[in-house]
Amino acid sequence: MTNGPYDATGSPIYDSAYGYYELDPGNTQVQQACVSSAVAIAKQGGYNGVFWDMVSNSLHWAGLSAANCGSTSCQSDTNWH
Repeated sequence: MTNGPYDATGSPIYDSAYGYYELDPGNTQVQQACVSSAVAIAKQGGYNGVFWDMVSNSLHWAGLSAANCGSTSCQSDTNWH
């Protein structure tokens, strides 16, 4: 799965402040993988819903920009979505 975004060297961007890799929420592969996982966990726990946290809806909130991200996803908020 190509989850992007990537830095200028082509490596996935890791956010060391929070301890996770950035994922492109506009990427349909990322969306499908996250939904499948969340639904499975919710069903396993007997829950009837999912609350999404830490999904950045803009490059600003993701801490990304064209300067620190080599992916086309980071060229604009439109691409990010």
